[in-house]
Formats: sequence, C-alpha cells, structure tokens
Amino acid sequence: MNIDALGFLDTDTGLTFCGDDEEFYAEVLQGYIDGDRSDELDKLFDVQDWKGYQIAIHAVKSTSKTIGAMDMSEKAKALEQACKDMDAAYITEKHKAVMEEYRDLIEKIKNAL
Repeated sequence: MNIDALGFLDTDTGLTFCGDDEEFYAEVLQGYIDGDRSDELDKLFDVQDWKGYQIAIHAVKSTSKTIGAMDMSEKAKALEQACKDMDAAYITEKHKAVMEEYRDLIEKIKNAL
C-alpha cells in the first residue's frame, strides 16, 4: 500500500488508530470498503426508518473517523444528530449528497489500494 496515494485521508489519524501499523491500516481500509453501507442507508432513507438510519449512519461516522476520513465522519455525525432530533428535513436535504461523497470515498480508497 502506498500511503501517499491516500492523500485525501488524514492518514496520521488512521495510522494512529491502527497502532502505526501500515499493514493493519490497509486491512482496516479494506474493511471500510467491504462494509459499504450506502445501499442500506438508501433503503432506510426511502422508507424513512430514521431509527435504523441513525444506527447505520453512526457506523459510517465511526469507521470514517477510524480511517481518517474526518470530513465524512463529520457529515455522518450531523446526519446522526438529525435522526436524534427527528429532523427529517435536514436528512432529506443532505442524504443524497453525503451518499454520493461516501461512494466516491470508497471508490478512491479502492483505487489507492
């Protein structure tokens, strides 16, 4: 794995979460790809299952932070908070753009690995 190819991530944070072990970090990144929750989130959004959505977006928030995708983690955190606040308008406004960014992020990681 070429760490420099991951310039779109805060690799220092990601490596810190992985005990500065690049091999383990690569495994965690692969787990992030394999754990893609975008389809699940789309389905939960479509049926307005905000409780289920909150649980799934929480996982995106946490795993994004772990790999050093701080911007995605913050966006997921805002969606999670909107679920807690029952702010369907915010979720409706932001869901599509965040999912596009999430899918793009996964694609970029795939290409970097």
